[in-house]
Amino acid sequence: MACHFTQFSSSLVLNSEAQASYALTLLDALRDDETTCTGMLSFDVSVLEAEDASNVLWLRDA
Repeated sequence: MACHFTQFSSSLVLNSEAQASYALTLLDALRDDETTCTGMLSFDVSVLEAEDASNVLWLRDA
């Protein structure tokens, strides 16, 4: 029997550090909202810490 395993990883380049920060704040607010479907928000999101890439969000499976 086959065992299928899929991993997800993607980066999203935004225009500024402020937009990346706002996106994380918005995601936290959605996760705290009890009416939101939590399965849709189960991925991990972080800002890449490289000096030139602070406006890049990294999305990946949990």
